[in-house]
Amino acid sequence: QLAGQGMGFELTDATKTHLATQGYDPTMGARPLRRAIQRLIEDPLSE
Repeated sequence: QLAGQGMGFELTDATKTHLATQGYDPTMGARPLRRAIQRLIEDPLSE
């Protein structure tokens, strides 16, 4: 969506690590990662 508007962003290594930590569940693997990205990045950007 951002690319369609000529915008983008980069994540720092610390942010990637935080997302990986927040988006991983031992029983579900990385499936919760999408929700973590929405909660921590997409939702705040849309406000």
